[in-house]
Amino acid sequence: MNNLLEGLLVCMQSLMKWGIVGLFSVTMHEMGHALAIIFCKGRIHRINIGSGWEMLRINKLSLRSFWLGGMVEWDANDPKITSRKLIFIALSGVGFNYSVGLCFGWLIFGLPPLPNQLFNLSFGEIYRIILVLDLLNLAPVGHLDGEVVKLGIQELISQRRSKQIQVTDSD
Repeated sequence: MNNLLEGLLVCMQSLMKWGIVGLFSVTMHEMGHALAIIFCKGRIHRINIGSGWEMLRINKLSLRSFWLGGMVEWDANDPKITSRKLIFIALSGVGFNYSVGLCFGWLIFGLPPLPNQLFNLSFGEIYRIILVLDLLNLAPVGHLDGEVVKLGIQELISQRRSKQIQVTDSD
């Protein structure tokens, strides 16, 4: 019975680690997209951290009940947003997470775990978890950032080919 309780506690601690780091990672990731959209002169409607029903809303920031995933709602069809800007916006979430990781990178080496005995989470573990989540997000499937990058690159290739065809037709 004692081993079962210890096993459940270890499992709960692991889930809590992933949950807390996931929430931090999603927040930083979506902040990266939002900053890129603002930089590209786009208009943001809402920043959703997580999915599910809305637990808390502060201006345009919405904290959702299930803290995996997130989305910045914005005018993606704005004519000011070119294919290059769309690729930049899609990659900015991962880029911002890595930038945050680099800024705090010195903490990874040689520092003890965070001061909470329950989680015993090192900065290296946090960085590795965020790295895995971001690499998964770059997969070119569904609504992930990798799919947006793929579509943006295909659009750029299509534009380049049509320009080449126009040049050869005019010769």
